[in-house]
Amino acid sequence: MLLFLALLFRLSLSQLPGETIEEAPASIARFSANIVRDFEAQSRFSLVENEFENLKANIKSQKEDAASKLREASENLDNLVSKRVNALKKLAASAEASAAIFDEYDDQAYAIPQVDTRCEAYMKKMNESDVHFVSNNVEQNSRSGVHINVESYQCDPRVMRDFDWTGTKFIEKTMTENKEKIPEIGQQYIGTYSGLTRMYPRRHWKVEPAPITIDLFDPRFRPWFVNAESVPKDIVFLIDYSGSVKGPTMHLIKITMMYILSTLNPNDYFFGVYFNNKFNPIISCDNRTFMPATTSNKKVFFEELGLLKEIDQAHFSTPLKFSLDVLRGNLDSNQSLFSDYRSEGHKLLIIFTDGVDEWPHQILDEEFQTRNSELIRIFGYSMGYGTSLLPLQRYMACKSHGGYSEIDSIMDVKPQSRMMQNVLSQVRGEELKSTKAENREPSWTQLYMEAQGVGPTVTLSLPVVASDQRIWNNQSLAGVAAIDISIKEMTQFLPTSSEQMYAYIVDNNGMLIYHPQLQIPKTEVHCVRRSACYDAQQVKQKAGSGLRVHYGFSDERVYRLVGLIDSIPTLDMYDLEGDSTAIRDLRRRITTKTCYEEAIKDDSHTKEFHCAHIKNSPFTLVIVNNVQSKTVYYDENVPDLGLSKNKLVTFFYPRRDVCHWKLDDYSIHDRFNVWADISDKEECQKDDMRLSRAFTKAIGTWSRSWPSSDVDIPCIHVQYPENASVSHYVNSFVHTRSKLTAFYPTCSSHDMKEVNKKFDEEIKITDNNCFVQFSMRAGSLLIYRTIADHENNRLAVVGTQWKENYFDQYFDNFTKRNSDWKVCKKQECSIITRNGHVIASSASRSPAHLALFDPQLFESLVKSNLVSVGMDRNILRTCREDPRRTSTDIQVSVTSPNEPVPSRRTIRRRLQVAGLHGRRPVKKPFVSLKNRKARVEWAKQHLSWGPREWANHIWSDESKFNIYAAQYQFPTVKHGGGSVMVWGCFSDTSMGSLKRIVGTMGHVANWFRRRRVDLLEWPSQSPDFNPIEHMWDELERRLKGVRASNANQKFAQLEAAWKSIPMTVVQTLLDSMPRRFQAVIDAKAYPTKY
Repeated sequence: MLLFLALLFRLSLSQLPGETIEEAPASIARFSANIVRDFEAQSRFSLVENEFENLKANIKSQKEDAASKLREASENLDNLVSKRVNALKKLAASAEASAAIFDEYDDQAYAIPQVDTRCEAYMKKMNESDVHFVSNNVEQNSRSGVHINVESYQCDPRVMRDFDWTGTKFIEKTMTENKEKIPEIGQQYIGTYSGLTRMYPRRHWKVEPAPITIDLFDPRFRPWFVNAESVPKDIVFLIDYSGSVKGPTMHLIKITMMYILSTLNPNDYFFGVYFNNKFNPIISCDNRTFMPATTSNKKVFFEELGLLKEIDQAHFSTPLKFSLDVLRGNLDSNQSLFSDYRSEGHKLLIIFTDGVDEWPHQILDEEFQTRNSELIRIFGYSMGYGTSLLPLQRYMACKSHGGYSEIDSIMDVKPQSRMMQNVLSQVRGEELKSTKAENREPSWTQLYMEAQGVGPTVTLSLPVVASDQRIWNNQSLAGVAAIDISIKEMTQFLPTSSEQMYAYIVDNNGMLIYHPQLQIPKTEVHCVRRSACYDAQQVKQKAGSGLRVHYGFSDERVYRLVGLIDSIPTLDMYDLEGDSTAIRDLRRRITTKTCYEEAIKDDSHTKEFHCAHIKNSPFTLVIVNNVQSKTVYYDENVPDLGLSKNKLVTFFYPRRDVCHWKLDDYSIHDRFNVWADISDKEECQKDDMRLSRAFTKAIGTWSRSWPSSDVDIPCIHVQYPENASVSHYVNSFVHTRSKLTAFYPTCSSHDMKEVNKKFDEEIKITDNNCFVQFSMRAGSLLIYRTIADHENNRLAVVGTQWKENYFDQYFDNFTKRNSDWKVCKKQECSIITRNGHVIASSASRSPAHLALFDPQLFESLVKSNLVSVGMDRNILRTCREDPRRTSTDIQVSVTSPNEPVPSRRTIRRRLQVAGLHGRRPVKKPFVSLKNRKARVEWAKQHLSWGPREWANHIWSDESKFNIYAAQYQFPTVKHGGGSVMVWGCFSDTSMGSLKRIVGTMGHVANWFRRRRVDLLEWPSQSPDFNPIEHMWDELERRLKGVRASNANQKFAQLEAAWKSIPMTVVQTLLDSMPRRFQAVIDAKAYPTKY
């Protein structure tokens, strides 16, 4: 009997039979038996169940101590990081000593060497150690090699110089000693400003397939190089969007912007302004000005650039003043939630234009004369073919110690986009001259993809200071020394095999370095670009059919491989952990470096958060302990998996972070075969693969029961299970606790994506039973049964997947063949799952949740306990109580010790099924509960007042008008780079005068008190009561488009406009008073349209 199914006869929208099941047709038992029979035949559940019964005696669970795991992992990470930092400082000191004494060849006065034989000799030596040539490989990679980027010329004196000083025996010896002392140490680099990189150990540089692939690796654009050569910075981009930049010039601006943005990291903050005949922020973010340069922020910024249109003429002075004020912090942003979020480093203004017609003398004189020690460096880009020198740009750059460059073709973009970094590296070098390399703090990158396909990597780096010798040609930094740490080295100490807890690593800004849920792109070779013109046969032979050759418009993957967007997205811990009181407390401890022994507990007391700072690094280790969970394990070895080769049955293993990341080199569909070979080897011992191997062996009987084939067969020719409908059957599957999945047939792999997502989320559910269960999923209907151990821990799910209309047609055919179902011709019969999904109905409708088309019946079934939606009901109730709650807030609220914790994704899906869809909230002023009560009471008291009562009152208020018009202001910025404060009043008989206020606005209130003016008591937070607020709006509308260059001129404009307002405007505002009060009462004191 399907106890989770209820057969319902819907008599009307408001009535429900009292004894539904008893009134069902007699053949319902046969209907139920047929379903169970077909499920067994198609899923082959009993085969899996029998095998798992044999495993249960050796499946056990245990509690783990999160605090001890934290101590153990943090000690190991401290040791790893300390060794790498010491090795890096040793390498940087050796490199700096070599650079300081190097003076063998000085040919800087010329663009090319003056002796051809010297050039030929250098080319030969460089080729002998060039990593591009396979013949240069040495035994056990025991020597260093060099990489010269594609734009650099081997006989350039700077390249020759850098080849010599980075190749001294001192540096070679240091690199070798580091490798001998720490065998597992990652790649060691010395990157230089000529584009030459020396790396140890030497390895063959992969650029495949060679005929169509261009090697774009350039040390000057790698994260480890950029981070070390300058300190964090605040940047304002001021971009010309006048009509003259339309077309190729704007294309050059956008590509240059991409290169500059690619050098920024979350420690940098940026802001953008565009200008033509007006100006505006490129992104108008509420409550903030600068944004950290995260992947998503950079992406949104660039997308917004694409939405703007190049029109009109360029007016430069006002946006220049505004941009300088943004950098100086002159804009009133005290109410910003992020007002203190700045880099505290360099302040840079980067200007892109093809020319402006005005010279802002007053603004520039004020900037250069009053800046004191707070320097804003201005970098000017002259953009477009034939633009040539722009004197204004050059003048500003010179006076601000910035830079100036001309970009008139695509070939100029990459080298000239380095202008800002070149200037800042000079500053950095001068600052570090008095500090020894051993005393400098390393820079650390975010997680990124190593260029040669090693995988996710973090790199620490130190700048190498140049000497004062003429050979360096005023170059203060000789280069940057760096050492890689792969993610596999960091995660080997984390409890990755624990089910009770998980660990992640964040930096001091709360940005994730590693998290089990972090979506890391496929590991592949980066810093390459593949051409569209190629010999197809040659490509197929070298790279196989899976190679993707890019052409036409570039997509994100192309940009990622080229290096123009982050190879691994930067995410804040809030993005994966959610926003709760516990997470906010944890983040505060991380950013303030105040982690200590006491754990943080969430509101439901089901989770504990432990954290420890990793010494000598900006990183913090966090362990999240699920208090009520245990780790399930298998205590016997499984030497043989007993697998047979059958291309119709696929085993799927998605994890890439186990077995020391050995599976990361393979595609997601090839990982299982590799895992099966190595899961009992030494590299997988830490992850304890015994349970996964036991599950794999137990599925063997099930996998061998299916038809077999040595070749791939399309679904149309696959043999289907007994009683399966060819038009509805999708596949049969087994999903295990270790996320290992097997399914038949292989051709249905695409349909397993949603299945794996569902059961991955439900792994830790302990509410298991022996009944067949249904689930609607992305156009499919899943029917499945669970297998649990003696403690009711879910071990596996065995099921079959049908098209969503299968059960509906099955039900329709059955009722037509059995006479005792005639009632369904007159009344609607529905089959509803325990969670309220209608999967079959005699009415002509697609399967859906009952609440969508009959909420009254749904509520009746819930009250009758025929539909059990305890968690769903809690989710819906919590959302309706406060529609402003996010999925994270709801998750915290509905969490119960007796029920599984729903994921945020599940919560959003449940709400959507119930017709509750997420929307961006309409932003209205906040009104407290106390003030809401006062507003309603005051409105009711004055609702009956008419013109006679209001004739006895004068309306007055103060206001501030920015010199910049409202459309030129950032939404949360109250101060527009200079403002005028005024006081005005009016009554039903006349407009009062407009007075200018000098000083604080408190002067008016003091004036009223001294003269004992009777004031009408007014509820707080009630601008919608006061008609003078609309009078200020009227005044602003009358001055729209009118410019003012100073405060005196602005007040004169305001005064003239105020006097011109007719009394008809006043009368209209006073007539609206009763409507205003009624609107407040109707809105229950929340903000109204007024």
